[in-house]
Amino acid sequence: MTESRKITAWPGCDPQLAKAIELFLESWGPYSAESRRYSIFRLMRDLIDPAWHDFCLRYPALNSALLDHAWNRYQWEKWRSSAPSEGDIETAIQKAERMRRAFTPCGGKTGETYLLSEIARRHGFAAMDQFIHFASLGKEMYGDTAETAYASSQSLDSLRELALACRSKKSKKKAHGKVNARRENLVCRLCGQQTELSAHINGAPWPAQDLDDERLRLSSLYCGDHKPKAPFNDSVRPSYLKAKRNQSKFDLEFLRLERQSWGSALVPRANSGNKLVDEFICRLVAHRRQGLEFDKNSVDLLDKRLRDEARMLVDEKISDRKKEIVILLLSGLNQSEIAKRLCVERQAISKALQSIPADYRLDLLCSKSESTEQI
Repeated sequence: MTESRKITAWPGCDPQLAKAIELFLESWGPYSAESRRYSIFRLMRDLIDPAWHDFCLRYPALNSALLDHAWNRYQWEKWRSSAPSEGDIETAIQKAERMRRAFTPCGGKTGETYLLSEIARRHGFAAMDQFIHFASLGKEMYGDTAETAYASSQSLDSLRELALACRSKKSKKKAHGKVNARRENLVCRLCGQQTELSAHINGAPWPAQDLDDERLRLSSLYCGDHKPKAPFNDSVRPSYLKAKRNQSKFDLEFLRLERQSWGSALVPRANSGNKLVDEFICRLVAHRRQGLEFDKNSVDLLDKRLRDEARMLVDEKISDRKKEIVILLLSGLNQSEIAKRLCVERQAISKALQSIPADYRLDLLCSKSESTEQI
């Protein structure tokens, strides 16, 4: 996690819960998921759990029956996602063992109360996120009214933002021989590759040109491709300048992809402010199979893949307008109808389509029947 990572309460979030998230962000600097002295789970217990408990009391739909249902559904999805690939044979003993590992009692439940800090500590932030996600899906089944539906949904999404931000916060107190590992960032700020320092800590050899020269230093912010200056050269690299010019676009695309992949990859959740753009990101994540329900590997690997995808979106100049055009084509509109809807000339639509690489022509790669909702 970079220092610029923020946790923001979504518009319409319950005021008491939004205040707790604000206080959490003000205090969370020295806390981490690895530190024993400054445990982020203890900070959650002190600030988030009381606000969550009061929130559940004020919203009757979030009763114990709903939360039990949410946890059971999370376990069911976890069990289903751990199934072997097609063609692999699973014995009865292996299936029973898989079920035993998936269907475990919630370590964060005390009586009829679910403590988010304990769920995160015992089961991980991914479990906390999915638990809240399934609680949000089940609210209507347990009497959520139209008056409270918006506020409760925005509040639960704010808690999912908190889980997303906290899951990679790590301790700053680390050592690796003579290397100052406190400076370590796992990935480059401009792509998904490891930083030079992180790569060395994880086994990459020290650059050969540094053996007889003390001027070279491993970068803790950038990978070898995006390091500002090459060894023994004072001029700034073109690759760094190009990536740095569009860093804000890269950060925006990565945030959208991260929100989408961390939650359910089948429901638009990029929160870009544009329904068509959200649909494009949702379909892209599902088509690439990037998400918690798709990726059985580590969260760090998923983070790398999302950063690489964000870099490709920026380098290929896939603008929001191009995303809109692709989704409208997928919905069945022709170029003339799209031009009329977007208030541009038809030639502009044709020119934009010619500049979109085949890998991002989701109208050709995805079936219309896969649409998550009516566009």
